[in-house]
Amino acid sequence: MITISGTCDVLIGLLFGSPVWLVLLIGLVWGFTIIADSAQFSTITTELADQAYVGTAVTLQLALGFALTIVTIWLVPVLEEAFGWRWTFAFLAPETKVRNP
Repeated sequence: MITISGTCDVLIGLLFGSPVWLVLLIGLVWGFTIIADSAQFSTITTELADQAYVGTAVTLQLALGFALTIVTIWLVPVLEEAFGWRWTFAFLAPETKVRNP
C-alpha cells in the first residue's frame, strides 16, 4: 500500500493540467491507499513495541504524525509558490513515509 500511495502522490502533481477524470482517479486511489497505510503502521507499532511501552509508542507515533502534518500544511503553499503545483506534490511522498514509518 505504501508504494501505491507514494506513487499516486508523485503522479498527481505530474498530471497537473491533465483531464480531470484522470487526476480524480489518481486522487481517489491515493486517498484510499494512504488511509490503509495509517492502520498498518499503528498495528506494527503495537505488535513490535515492548508491551510495557505500547501506549507510549502509539502516543509518540501519533504526536509526531500530527506535528509533521502541521508543518506540511504550512509548507505546501510555500513550495507551490516556489516550484508550482507539479513539483509540490512530489514533496508529499517522503512526508507520507515519515509520518507513517
